[in-house]
Amino acid sequence: MKYTISTWINESNEDLEIEEVQSKFEVKRISRKKKMASYEATGDTIMNVEKKFTVDAYNRVFDTIIQSMENRFTNDKEILLDLTLLSPVHIDSFVNRLPKNAFAKSAVNLKPYFDEDNKNEIKYKLCEEILSFSKSWKNLKKSVDDEYIGELYINSDTENEDEDRDISKLCKTCKNCSICCYNVLIKYNLYSNAYPPLAIAHQYLQTLPVTRVACERSFSTLKRVNNRLRSSMTTEHLESFVLAAIAKQILRSLDNDMIVNKACDKSKLFSKLLL
Repeated sequence: MKYTISTWINESNEDLEIEEVQSKFEVKRISRKKKMASYEATGDTIMNVEKKFTVDAYNRVFDTIIQSMENRFTNDKEILLDLTLLSPVHIDSFVNRLPKNAFAKSAVNLKPYFDEDNKNEIKYKLCEEILSFSKSWKNLKKSVDDEYIGELYINSDTENEDEDRDISKLCKTCKNCSICCYNVLIKYNLYSNAYPPLAIAHQYLQTLPVTRVACERSFSTLKRVNNRLRSSMTTEHLESFVLAAIAKQILRSLDNDMIVNKACDKSKLFSKLLL
């Protein structure tokens, strides 16, 4: 018996709490269009059930998905093409020469992270460093560790902070991705002197959200922080509380004594009260 998606759903219907799914289409009698003698019928009725499902349902859903993806990624086409150049998968295609407009869009987005104000200068540095790094990558990737510890922060999206947790997972390196490149830059301290713009570009790539979940979660956090009891809160305080609620992982890693000492250094009154 062939194991299909319908078989899996029916086996798991108790956990999924759904009705039984048919493995085959139910054959129904489909009425035909009557053809008059005076003219020819423009469209014949589809008699095959599977073909009718493909035309009426599958193709429509597929077209909607394609249209949605085009609308989402068309505006960011240039920067996505730039970011693909950072992947070692495409190194062989530009060992000696990059595309004409390479990193033109990325230079604008990365401008706040550089001391340079000229985007053309940033673009030139990125192109120069990626070409230099691509020539050395075959030797550098040999030193990449086979495994690395990946840390994942799970936000429960609730007011109960005990449900939030950090997960450390042992990941295998492919030696052919942006993470491996960045690990090499960190391992040999190449990000400070040899390839500083390239390291920033890899950081930018790895911090881009894959989905909108993090953004939507931030709005949910804002609703919990700015409730009816805090309606008179100033914008400055609201922003601080929201950042503290969103970045709980960073906040928990801070040393309380260090924070108190810094506060005492800035305020003599606060220092006297603590003493």
